[in-house]
Amino acid sequence: MRRENIAMGKDSNFSLRPGEPTGAGVGRVLDELFRNAISRLEPSSRDREEDIHAVRTTIKRVRAILRLIQPTIGKASFRKQNQRLQETARLLAPMRDAAIGLQTLQGFASAAGRKQKRNDVCIVHDHFAKRVPLPHLGTQEAVMRATVRALEAHWRQLRKLSIISADWHEMGMGLEKVYDACRRRMKRALSVGDDDSFHRWRIRLKNLYYELQFLEPIFSRRLRSMTARLKRLEAMIGDDHDIAVLKASLQKTPEHFGGGPVVKRVLRQLKERSDKLRRTMRPLAETVLDEKPGRFARQIDRRMIKWQKAAGPGAAAEPPGREAV
Repeated sequence: MRRENIAMGKDSNFSLRPGEPTGAGVGRVLDELFRNAISRLEPSSRDREEDIHAVRTTIKRVRAILRLIQPTIGKASFRKQNQRLQETARLLAPMRDAAIGLQTLQGFASAAGRKQKRNDVCIVHDHFAKRVPLPHLGTQEAVMRATVRALEAHWRQLRKLSIISADWHEMGMGLEKVYDACRRRMKRALSVGDDDSFHRWRIRLKNLYYELQFLEPIFSRRLRSMTARLKRLEAMIGDDHDIAVLKASLQKTPEHFGGGPVVKRVLRQLKERSDKLRRTMRPLAETVLDEKPGRFARQIDRRMIKWQKAAGPGAAAEPPGREAV
């Protein structure tokens, strides 16, 4: 159902480069992300839905990198910038949510085995398309212009922060916190099973995914494998989240989507799909996030030290304070 998350540009543009100090790498990547996002929104495009998806993905990547360097820029600056970026992403949310709801229903209609199931989903789909239509083109373009202005303002503000001074010791602490939070939220989601817990887990999982992509060159084989598994896991949690959002809309006003009996049968199908996704994702999640946070962080530290030594005198100094394994 869900399209693969596609970031603008090549992933290598969003990773550290050999010999590049970590702070300089963060600054370069943030510049690249903002430049690409703004260029994606400014021209008129035939596929605005994909533009919106790409820019929202890019904003999430920016927020993940800021969380990585939170110890450098300080909690207050991080919270301020993170909240503003979140508000900017919300400008695009109505257009994205409407498209995702329709895609989810279309996927269910195609997969439904029995005629009655297909008919129920098609009825809900038709009502959904009328009740939650995609915004008019003029409205879309106005939102795009507002988003560009907001992104330009964020870019100027971030350039005033001391990002260039970010060193690996501080970033390593930020990474360990994100990894730890991702594991804790995973355990809660898999044990409690409510939609909000899965959504909160997905947020930290995406943070971890983007941060490890940034660090991938220092530990290519390990981190490339890990990010590939995190990507598969996020896609499943993303499908589950799309179902949760759609269920909430249908449950709120079933009379708007074909009536109680039809909506109830479709909700049953949605729950069956969600349950299957959650059963499937459990073994993958418990494998990819099996290490304890301290051990995981020490392994990354050890690789960063070797990577910086191999890069020569132009690289950042070795990180103090952690014991390599």
